[in-house]
Amino acid sequence: MSRSGKHLLLGILLLAGLGAASAPARSSSWQENVSMRVDVGGMPSGTAHVYDSDDYQRMLLVFDDRPLAFLLDLGATSVFGVPHDSVHVAGEGSAEIGQVQGDLLTTLDQKEGILSFSQGDQAISVQPIPPLIGRATLERILELKPSYALGAGKYKPDPGKIAALKTVSADTEVRVFFGTWCLMCKRMLPGLIRTLDVAANPKIRATYIGVDEDLKEPAAEISASAVNKTPTVIVLQSGREIGRIEEEVTTSIEADLAAILAAKR
Repeated sequence: MSRSGKHLLLGILLLAGLGAASAPARSSSWQENVSMRVDVGGMPSGTAHVYDSDDYQRMLLVFDDRPLAFLLDLGATSVFGVPHDSVHVAGEGSAEIGQVQGDLLTTLDQKEGILSFSQGDQAISVQPIPPLIGRATLERILELKPSYALGAGKYKPDPGKIAALKTVSADTEVRVFFGTWCLMCKRMLPGLIRTLDVAANPKIRATYIGVDEDLKEPAAEISASAVNKTPTVIVLQSGREIGRIEEEVTTSIEADLAAILAAKR
């Protein structure tokens, strides 16, 4: 099933509440879903990670700063508490739950595609991030993806590569094609955002372009730049491409950018 098909299935489950209730005692594998937004107390959380079960009838909600993870059973409309230390990150974008019996905490509310429940005196909700298609400001991106801001704050670019970026004297555009749904973008963009911020070179400007999951929209932008992977970071001078980074960095985002710009000199 395509990513779009899986998300459609998830949307149907969220709205209809289908599936049989089951206990979270068995070990199972979960895949991260970066197209979901988590709010705590009405504010977006950058420390939350959402994982889907294989059948898309459960969600695992893990916070970096909470001792308890939450297993949301969509069919049973129930929320179970699972100790944070029983959740193991098995690799980028996946997690596993150990052999523990979760405790039933509360009822899961499902309304108009939004999952919500209360934990103590805080309301927690999970909902799909609205599509971000076309050119977008960095402010809008960080509003939708607070995890990018958190990741950028933690990223420590190589000072030597930053120094090289500071010396760029030609007008340069870093054109970034990304998806709010894209796990690889979650890995790359925080470092890119931090790198450009620290370099603080007015000659280097970033353009951010959101794309859909099928890489069909925005059609004109995608076609003009021959984009077929996400993320794609294209470096241009005088309107001409001098290099690009696709999906993954070779060394680091700052090193790859510095290498592209050094080769042009």
